[in-house]
Amino acid sequence: GRLAVQLREGQLGDPTLEIGYWAPPEGYCDPGGRPVAIPPPGADRAATLVERDRRPFAVLVHDVAVLDEPALVDAVAAATRLSAANAALQAELHTRLAELEASRRRLVLAADDERRRLAVQLERGAQQRVSDLIDTVRGAGAAAGPEARRHLGRAGSSPAPRPGRG
Repeated sequence: GRLAVQLREGQLGDPTLEIGYWAPPEGYCDPGGRPVAIPPPGADRAATLVERDRRPFAVLVHDVAVLDEPALVDAVAAATRLSAANAALQAELHTRLAELEASRRRLVLAADDERRRLAVQLERGAQQRVSDLIDTVRGAGAAAGPEARRHLGRAGSSPAPRPGRG
């Protein structure tokens, strides 16, 4: 990425510089996942190995003359480690953000499902109460006198008021 460009164009001035990160079992790979070949001894290119916690971490493949100063090798190795740590943090951030977005989508879907379920329950409950009320009125009509039955009959045959309109 950016580190390779900075090293190629600035600090090292080697336009052929390649950076590979340790990716077992393949070995060293560039940021795009392509293998980075380590040149054999005596070639016009050299490999500078970078370790982290005493384990392989990265390799810089460069012109033989570029990294002949130990202080420069140490500085480039430190920059490589920092760049990789930053890339790992960025990847973790993107992963967590994706997990958060997926969690939010699941919560929204669950809330929508619960809202629909409650609406159905409310409707069924209201229908049941109306049905119970009709049964109660019919039962009261059977026990009432002829005048009361006539009033109940008219009430039972008139259209029911609509909620919110009356």
